[in-house]
Amino acid sequence: MDERTKKFVLSSWAKGFLEIIFPAISEERFSVLYSETKGSRPNNPVNAVVGSLILKELLRLTDDELLASILCDMRFQYALHTTSFKEQPFSDRTFSRFRERLYLYTLETGIDLLQEEMESMAEAFLDYLNIEPSMKRMDSVMAASNCKTMTRLEILYICTTNMIKVICQADKKHKGYAGNIVETFDDQSAIITGYDYDINGHSDSQFCKETINKLGHQDEATTLLVDGAYASTDNHEQATQNNIELVATALIGKTPNPVQGDFMQPYITLFSSETSLGWK
Repeated sequence: MDERTKKFVLSSWAKGFLEIIFPAISEERFSVLYSETKGSRPNNPVNAVVGSLILKELLRLTDDELLASILCDMRFQYALHTTSFKEQPFSDRTFSRFRERLYLYTLETGIDLLQEEMESMAEAFLDYLNIEPSMKRMDSVMAASNCKTMTRLEILYICTTNMIKVICQADKKHKGYAGNIVETFDDQSAIITGYDYDINGHSDSQFCKETINKLGHQDEATTLLVDGAYASTDNHEQATQNNIELVATALIGKTPNPVQGDFMQPYITLFSSETSLGWK
């Protein structure tokens, strides 16, 4: 690229992505998705595809917007190490096909390769950000169903898959999904280092047990902060065995009494206002 363009690219987010995030992507993890036969058609660079999906989430792009940016924006090509390509190694099906491979592999093995990769990268970023890993906090969030633009083939595929899932879970009622987030932090910085999701009936206590099992035995004493819904005798014992101190608050989220809530609201509003009745 010419010097003027290069100056703008190197002063943008692309330089940090190329130097820090892109090298942390492990292509080897995704080798199970592709054929080992030497005569088979070569696949797109996996690190570039995974890097593209990270950029999509960071910049909140659709697949079409992501593809257009890669084809037309030098910053994306620089960040993904594809500036030397005569033609960018992406098409309008690259990302959906890759997600399909990931999804089918998860159905077959129960292993979410992309989740493993994100959590592995997070551990690498802890070192880069110099965050002390001994303090973690965990909480859950409700994840409702969402809509997205898909091709006819994707719509057919997703609808068929969802129908099969509904049939298999006909006796298990749930609405939406629950997400569980683990954040590692210190006085200066914080970064999400773990996440999981399941049907909305999956309890916080179950998430806690699975997270402790995933963390495994800690070389250094680690503190895990959670709310009361995560606590149980078994979870505390499991945490202790793994050199983890499970610190649970007494606060457990619950639906407020509607009558009491309606009664108290005017008073809450009155006394929270700085100007009400001239009080400060």
